[in-house]
Parts: sequence; C-alpha cells; structure tokens
Amino acid sequence: MLSGNESKWCPLKEALPRLEGLKAESDWPALLENCSQLLSTVGDDLPDENLYKLKMTDMAIDASIHLGHWEEALGYGEKTLPVYRQYYPDPHPVHGVQLMRVGKLQHYLEHIEDALDTFKQAFKIIKLTHGVDHPMTTDLLMKMEECRSELDQKSSSCLRIEEN
Repeated sequence: MLSGNESKWCPLKEALPRLEGLKAESDWPALLENCSQLLSTVGDDLPDENLYKLKMTDMAIDASIHLGHWEEALGYGEKTLPVYRQYYPDPHPVHGVQLMRVGKLQHYLEHIEDALDTFKQAFKIIKLTHGVDHPMTTDLLMKMEECRSELDQKSSSCLRIEEN
C-alpha cells in the first residue's frame, strides 16, 4: 500500500488533511485543482497501488463529478479499478460500488458496451454482498437492461442505414 519512493508519496500524505478539508467544505474547484496538480507531479513515478495516490484519485473523481467534468471523472475512475480489484478482492462491496460508479460514468458518456461490461462485473459482486432484493442490485439490473436496449437500438439503426 505504500509502494513507490517515499519522497514521492510523502507530499500526497501531507496534503490529505488539507484536501479532506476542501472536500468537507465542498470546495470542488480547489479540490480538483489540487488533486490534479499533485497527481500530475507524481505521475508514473508513483504506482497507482500507492494508498495515498489512490485516495487522491478518489477525491479527484468526487470533485470531477460535482463539477460535471464527466470525462475527467471517468479517466480517474478507470485508473482506480485495478487497484480496487487488488485491495478489495471479489466479492467485496467496496469494489462493487466502485465498478457501479465507473459504469454510470461510462453509460452517461455513451460508452455503452463498456458500461454494460462494468455493470455486469458490479452485479456479480453486489448480488452476493447485498442480496438480489437490495435496491442497489435492482438498480444494476435496470442499468444493464438500459444498456442492452440502447445497444439493440444502435444495431437496429445501423442495419437500417446499411439497407438504405
């Protein structure tokens, strides 16, 4: 969890209390700017598995979502998935919820096939951890059905275009 050079992750650790304060104050622009700057400073010099980098990336997702920066939120979210899979092995509810968050971003941005795949992964976890009757599970079922319906409409449209 503390992988990477300490001189690289120490500034992230030291910045966390200040950033958590910005989050508590809902100062999303300042939070996103600070997280983005710190993450770009460490770049690839610090592995994504580093706990402080993961916390910073999660805060950047939250800030991006609150600001409506959907592509940026998705980019950050997709970076967290392998780390969540590693730290929260299936079936772990935290991993399932993170998959669901990323799936919703993918769906909103019309990355329908990716969203369907991500929702399926989340469903496998959430149905075990929360049960089949839980609202989160039924929400995932509806999201998967929406994606399937949109993919069907898309393929029908493509067939009509090819016929003309």
